[in-house]
Amino acid sequence: MKQYSPIVLFFILVLYSCNENKTTLKKQNAIGDSINSAIEKSKNQSLETERLASSNKAFVVAKQSKEDSLIYKALYNKIQTDVQLQKQDSIDFYLEKLKKISKKISHQAGYYYLKGFSLQGKDAENSFANYEKSQKLYSSIGDWGRAGYNLMMMSEIQRTAADYVGAENTMTEALKYLQESKKYNNHIYNVFGLIYKGLYDYENALYYYKKALQITDAKNTQAKNIVLNNIAVIYMDKKDYENSIKVLDSLNTSYSLNSDPIMKAKVLSNLGYSIFLSKKGDGLSYLKQAEKIQDSTGDFFGSLSNYLNLSDAYQEKNKVFSKEYAAKAYALAEKLHNGEDKLRALELLSKATNEKRESDQLFGEYILLNDSITKARQIAKNQFSKIRYDSSQKEKEALQAKAESAESKLLAAKTQRRNGILLLAIVGLIITIFYSYRHMKKRNAKGRKEEAYATETRISKKVHDELANDIYNAMMFAGTQEFSSEEKKERLLNDLDNVYKRTRDISKENATIETGENFPEQLIGMLSEYQNEHVNVVHSGAKEIAWGKMEAIKKVAIYRVLQELMVNMAKHSQASVCLLAFKTNGRTIEIYYSDNGIGIGTEKIVFKNGLANAENRIIGIGGSFTFDPSPEKGLKITIVFPA
Repeated sequence: MKQYSPIVLFFILVLYSCNENKTTLKKQNAIGDSINSAIEKSKNQSLETERLASSNKAFVVAKQSKEDSLIYKALYNKIQTDVQLQKQDSIDFYLEKLKKISKKISHQAGYYYLKGFSLQGKDAENSFANYEKSQKLYSSIGDWGRAGYNLMMMSEIQRTAADYVGAENTMTEALKYLQESKKYNNHIYNVFGLIYKGLYDYENALYYYKKALQITDAKNTQAKNIVLNNIAVIYMDKKDYENSIKVLDSLNTSYSLNSDPIMKAKVLSNLGYSIFLSKKGDGLSYLKQAEKIQDSTGDFFGSLSNYLNLSDAYQEKNKVFSKEYAAKAYALAEKLHNGEDKLRALELLSKATNEKRESDQLFGEYILLNDSITKARQIAKNQFSKIRYDSSQKEKEALQAKAESAESKLLAAKTQRRNGILLLAIVGLIITIFYSYRHMKKRNAKGRKEEAYATETRISKKVHDELANDIYNAMMFAGTQEFSSEEKKERLLNDLDNVYKRTRDISKENATIETGENFPEQLIGMLSEYQNEHVNVVHSGAKEIAWGKMEAIKKVAIYRVLQELMVNMAKHSQASVCLLAFKTNGRTIEIYYSDNGIGIGTEKIVFKNGLANAENRIIGIGGSFTFDPSPEKGLKITIVFPA
């Protein structure tokens, strides 16, 4: 029987694993391609049944893959397709599914967008609120394109509700998000045109429509025709009928309208009405042509506008026809829930009737409807403002809650630290002594026994002088007192807190020094620790020194020397100001120290303890340590050493 060496077996396993991974990857790619293909078909197919079948297929394949990202993508597309095809029952069911699987912020934002999209045209306030949530979430992850698109949809809802000022502000905000991509600029400029038309600012409306026309692709005749028709409507509003007829007549003769009967009818209706308003004819032939086309296409919105135009055009010519078309417009406006056009229809009905009683009744209905529309618009404006305000407030409250939570945690940590002061003081003392001893022992191994001994002696003396008596007194106090009094408890805690702080200071003075790239920050931090309400510590030039090129042993020496000087200043000098200046002078570094304390009298100059150690350290790195101890001038020290 043939045997294989372990190396051969290893390579066989590796090859098998690689092939298995490649097979899995190919399978995943195939599933992804299948889903993408089905999604593309659901967007581009003409028949409703085909679009639904394709969106369903994408979702089924995605579920089988069990990949969250694919399931989200297919489900998002399915809901979007259902909204476009107005499948309300299906929309609600699948929106709930999408909500449950949306864990990522981007997926949650997508859910709120689809929720807003599904409610648009049915529930303006809730649609607006969901778009607002979506844009906030997209903004939080830096997806400015989708955030801007939500703002664009919000502006459209405000414009439809006649909140033109709000719509203008929201669309201006959207433009900031979307300006770089320029993908939606044509639509944005068109909407600005509609907004300014609603504000009766016809010059600005024309400006934005012309901007939209400039960037419209010449091959996109449908988009171009929409903008030109909008420009003509503004000319009509301005009573510049000569220009409106000129634009509309040119459009009417364009071959591109032959394949777009809905736009053809709009152009004919506007052309006929412009001719009627210009008093150069009755325009009825164009209006009747538009009516015929609209009847065949089922364009209710176009028919409503044309019925109003026909009623007005027949006003002087034939009251019966005028009233008939006004009544048709009224019925259609009621069906489409279009209050603005319903008002216009009532006005035309009132003009077309000869009976005073009927005219008064219509006028009364007109007044009631006008008041109702005005009130509804004001409520909508207030609600839109409230939604945006509440959203901003929630964002601020969330940030504040986060800050308060952090503050609470910090306070809890401080309380816990205070409650454990006794244990920390004793344990800290033992650890400090043990760690310092171990640290000094390691340094002895490198040939610095004398310095280590001096340091150990200093630590021992500090422990004896500064801690032992305090710990003993605290222990005696604790052993002889009853702690029913809060004052006695507080005294014990204060005594232990002082022990803890002194232990910490000893630890800091002898802790390991970072000699890498963070050395300047550590050095400046150490100096700043001696700044308090009694002493003002000022330093300059420390960051300009080329510490990175300096040997580690020199940095340690400088750190310890300055630490010794600061300790001496804090304990003995009674200074209120301490100045340190760092300077590079050729190949040497100069450090100037001065304070306004009591100085050291010349008759008492004895180099020992801290100052003696400081001088020895500087000499050890080839430098000099010079000081002026004049009592009336405080203490001044100059340190010079090779860079």
